[in-house]
Amino acid sequence: MTKNPMITTQGRTALLLMAAAMTSPLCVAGGFSDEEPVTPVVMEQQSSSDWRDWVSATISGSLRYDDNIFLQEEDEESDLIASLAPTLSIANSEDATNQWSFDYTPAARFYFDNSDLDSLDHDVNAKYAKRLPKTSFDAHAYYSLASGSNRYVSGYIDSTNYGLKSNVSHSLSGKTRLDANFVYDVNEFDASNIFDRTKYFLRLGGVYQVTGKINVGPYVSYENIDVVGGVDHEAYGAGAKFEYQATGKTLLTGFFGWENREFNGDNGDDRNAFVYEVGATHQYTAKTRFSGAIYRNSQPSYSSGLEGFETTGINFRTDYQYSEKLNFFGLAAFEVTDYYATQSGGTSEDRDADYYYIRVGGDYRFNEDWTFGASALYRENGADSSIYDYENFQFLVNATYEF
Repeated sequence: MTKNPMITTQGRTALLLMAAAMTSPLCVAGGFSDEEPVTPVVMEQQSSSDWRDWVSATISGSLRYDDNIFLQEEDEESDLIASLAPTLSIANSEDATNQWSFDYTPAARFYFDNSDLDSLDHDVNAKYAKRLPKTSFDAHAYYSLASGSNRYVSGYIDSTNYGLKSNVSHSLSGKTRLDANFVYDVNEFDASNIFDRTKYFLRLGGVYQVTGKINVGPYVSYENIDVVGGVDHEAYGAGAKFEYQATGKTLLTGFFGWENREFNGDNGDDRNAFVYEVGATHQYTAKTRFSGAIYRNSQPSYSSGLEGFETTGINFRTDYQYSEKLNFFGLAAFEVTDYYATQSGGTSEDRDADYYYIRVGGDYRFNEDWTFGASALYRENGADSSIYDYENFQFLVNATYEF
């Protein structure tokens, strides 16, 4: 008779990584991120002990039309942007007890009409994971230097983001597991109208196998966000988290909780809020995958030192493998942002906004070396005040060569 044990640490990690890959990215501080980061092309890891089999390289080129490069309501500026991005990847066997990988991607961007915006971006990722019979540990250190528009503030902005994320899980018994999650994240902006921030986040919790498919348990969390030139945030949270493996094809994970957020300064009032995040993945057929997430969280304003905002959002993605060479995807997201004052004198009503995002595309693997792709996106920010409104359409074609 086949046993149906609690989702193992290794199995849960693999499923969550699959879920993260298929859902739209979430900002470290919370919220949907539609920025176009310099993303390394992940190569298949080799099992050979020869170090040359651990190293892989690609080079990607793209041409993108952007009809509103500064994300402004008035005086929209369009441009054609070319990019060239080589990627070097080093990784040992995925079957190893100690797994590690390193990726580096420099990306050169060239603007046809606004050559003064030409840039060289960088993206570095180092990962380590250790798997033991009862304990697992993984860490991800990252650094990126990027230039471009920011969805929260109009204009062209240089930004630096670096940090460390780590997770530890330990099985106390066949039905009980303890988890710890830590995030250190720094965002620095080369712009006077955006506030730099440093975030520390820690969540401790555990789950108990209620049934063969359901794991449930409590958690507590602490978050500290240091806003340079603005009001710092300190939040304490508690709630319940869960894992539900409905079938071999469907996985749901998430949490529901209550958060108390405090603000430094004499006039800072506490703010209590219901927070949650639920993600799901479903392998509908051998060729079709669905994934999505709903969430609600809070963070400091990017452009006002006396405000914060709560984000309530939903996103959905589908991937369809038409053939061994041809794949399609579609992504849609909707967010509601509600701003609030963190100090007396902060005003926020005109920044409240509804945000829409849709992107469709596909790629064709021409042979073992070449892959070609294309995608189109449309996004719109509708704020209570028209000065924060914008619409944006982009169309991109790209090609990748694997050495």
